[in-house]
Amino acid sequence: MMKVRIVYVIWTALIFSACKKNDLPRVPDPISYGTISFEDVLNTPSTTTISTPDKNKKLDVYSVMCAPNSNNMQTRIFAWNGYHGAEFRALIMYINGGFEDFPLENPNVNVIFYKGELTQTIALPNFNGDPNRKEDFIPAFAYPQGTYTSISSGITPITFIQFQTNIAAKDRKIRASIPEVVIGVDTLRSFEIDIHSFGGILLPSNKCVTFDVNDKAAGSFEDQPFTAIGFSLQPGISTLKAEFVPDSRNPLVSLTFDFVHHSSKLAYNGPIGRYELNDGTGYTEIKITAIDQNGVVYREKKGHGYVRVLYETPLQFVFSFPTNFTVDGKFLMEFQAELESDSGAKMRLTNGNVNYIIKE
Repeated sequence: MMKVRIVYVIWTALIFSACKKNDLPRVPDPISYGTISFEDVLNTPSTTTISTPDKNKKLDVYSVMCAPNSNNMQTRIFAWNGYHGAEFRALIMYINGGFEDFPLENPNVNVIFYKGELTQTIALPNFNGDPNRKEDFIPAFAYPQGTYTSISSGITPITFIQFQTNIAAKDRKIRASIPEVVIGVDTLRSFEIDIHSFGGILLPSNKCVTFDVNDKAAGSFEDQPFTAIGFSLQPGISTLKAEFVPDSRNPLVSLTFDFVHHSSKLAYNGPIGRYELNDGTGYTEIKITAIDQNGVVYREKKGHGYVRVLYETPLQFVFSFPTNFTVDGKFLMEFQAELESDSGAKMRLTNGNVNYIIKE
């Protein structure tokens, strides 16, 4: 039985008041989908690590995506400056709208603002990744709670200059220019949002699966009724299934991934379909099945798409007297695929992200 060692990379930074921002340790940069900038963070608690006032901040947008969430279509934005130590800044934004469009005048934008010295961070290593490669890096900010000197949150009205979501993810845009935004006790002046495309790594905060169907946002941020099915102590889930409300917000009622692994050769991180192993001992396979609201079944076409597992911790079975118990695993994945029905109808899935809990 295989065992996987879970390695946590921990950064700690001791920054003196004389240090410049550029001297702070910085993580590798994932792809940026735009920027959020502002000036003058007021009412910032004083720290022993920095003595200069905050000014001219710019955060890179590393994740922005749109999907149904309960009765709303929701866009989620994650931005940070990539620094560990004093002056650490990060933002999460939740923006609700209709299923067809988002209002430019939006009075209920939920903003969470993280600032202050980052005392300790944990970067989650990818299952088959390298934390030194930016395309394989899962930001430590994915689990930010309890690591900052100050966290503010609040509902703020924002008038957007541009908010386009019903086009291909690479062309979606969000722009806003606000003289002043108040978040909790903080005032952010000259607040600018400039997002030129959607994508990135889904924040692993709850169970959800998001994707686009023929360039229209689908999936859901809501917790899913089904979970990934795995095996105790072993990486490599066998089935992942999600179900969706069959209405105008989702053309699908279900999406299922089946993985056929071969010993230690997992079916992850490769093209979809069945592939024979070079040594002739067997094969691995990734199968995808989608069912739309009319009951039409779509299946994968070999080589027309891929799956990439970014992070997995397997289910753990714990022997503990007098009662044994299991510890759920976690699974983070991205995907895209072209599916086809028996009648020849085609469906294109892009911008796919999955975060699930692994159970037996």
